[in-house]
Amino acid sequence: MQIKKEQVRDSILKNAELEFYTNGFEKASIRRIVKASGTTIGNFYNYFESKEELFNQIVGEEYYNFKFLLQNHNKLVKPDYLWQISNPSEWKKVLADFIPKFIPQLGNKFVILIECSKGTKYDQAREVLIDLLDEHFKEHLKEHNAKYEMIDIGKVLAEQVLNGIVSIIRQYYNDEKKKNDMIIEYLLFYFIGTMGLLGEF
Repeated sequence: MQIKKEQVRDSILKNAELEFYTNGFEKASIRRIVKASGTTIGNFYNYFESKEELFNQIVGEEYYNFKFLLQNHNKLVKPDYLWQISNPSEWKKVLADFIPKFIPQLGNKFVILIECSKGTKYDQAREVLIDLLDEHFKEHLKEHNAKYEMIDIGKVLAEQVLNGIVSIIRQYYNDEKKKNDMIIEYLLFYFIGTMGLLGEF
């Protein structure tokens, strides 16, 4: 009996993810979710108190993991020696190994968090993550080239990074390998550009 209950819950979560991804939180329909899950609205409330709780179950961990990474990246074992290497091929090899280990799984849930959370407590997630990326950029800029004056470009770069990742996920949502390869390539492009600003290339 317990297995059956878990199957219903998992089915609701799976179909809710697609519903939120397609329609956003505000336009998402519990009725459509339960119909796709083969259950009823009455039974839905045996598993989740509200649409808000369901949304939180889907994106909550994604949000806090990504935030934690940006706020604590200096405590992680990371390839700082790359800043001494000007060969993009070496960057690509290390990033291909590093990114999957230390960046939360970038998939549909991340897109839902960034683009589909209007009307929830996460509706400022995009701005929060952009601010954290901006701080991250300025921190490295100060460390490697304190004389660089155009520090306000950090916010622009942060927005581009976030928008680019979301665009890649949406385009390659059904091809995990292609998606990951594209994200690595995109971040490599970003990092090399950053190094150019720092005067490393």
